[in-house]
Amino acid sequence: MSDDSDTSGNRAFGTGNHLTYTELHATLLGVLVGAIAAYVAFRGFDGVSVALAAGFVGLALGVDLGGRLSHGQRILQREPWYALGGFVAVGGLVLFLTTP
Repeated sequence: MSDDSDTSGNRAFGTGNHLTYTELHATLLGVLVGAIAAYVAFRGFDGVSVALAAGFVGLALGVDLGGRLSHGQRILQREPWYALGGFVAVGGLVLFLTTP
């Protein structure tokens, strides 16, 4: 019988490499924000794209906004490299596919 939890108590998502729910969620947040930021840049709103990217990277790297953290902020701060990896990979892919 296999153990489906890591040392922090998170259940593994069910893959062979024990990708936890927190890691998967952080990656999906990065993918979503990266795709949106790249598409907004493609549509000509560079300032919005830069603000979105800077805000996301800042939150992932632990910039404190003060007050209570939302669930998404806690996920980003627990697994920043998964979030940033998804952000860069999909953002780059969208820019590559939309650039003439």
